[in-house]
Amino acid sequence: MEYVKIGTIIGTHGLDGKLKIFSTTYFASLRYKTGNLVYVKIDENFLALTVSSYNSIGKIDVIGLEEIKDEPTAKQYIKKDLFCEKDESLQEKGLYYFSDLIGCEVKDDSNDQVLGKVVKVEEFPAQITLRVRKNDGKDFFIPFVKDFIVSINIKTKTILVRIIEGML
Repeated sequence: MEYVKIGTIIGTHGLDGKLKIFSTTYFASLRYKTGNLVYVKIDENFLALTVSSYNSIGKIDVIGLEEIKDEPTAKQYIKKDLFCEKDESLQEKGLYYFSDLIGCEVKDDSNDQVLGKVVKVEEFPAQITLRVRKNDGKDFFIPFVKDFIVSINIKTKTILVRIIEGML
């Protein structure tokens, strides 16, 4: 089973064990739907927890979990990451999980030269950007927009990009 990080537990909310989540998913209302399973990674194991309630307060999501009924128990999970099972059905064509892009080899579409590998997907206010690490260890950024991304093949872990002067 493959998991996708959907947020980080940043605190508790109330005395009944609800958790405040800084979510990193675009599908919060679907991920935290009552009855859904979410997972907390403890050491190398994933602990399944059942969502009992969901509310959004500004940029913070608040969820209740059936297995957590009080604040002292909830506090044990602060600073832990929250995951869900990877579900390809939520993806529309042309959309990708950030985790699928990490590790992809980036190639120049004009000469098929390998430029580096994606090490991180950054979310800047203007747009999503790929952080690519060259073989010499230096990083550069490629905006994740159609002007620069020519094609993506997740199966072969390859991204073809159009490079403009000054980008590298």
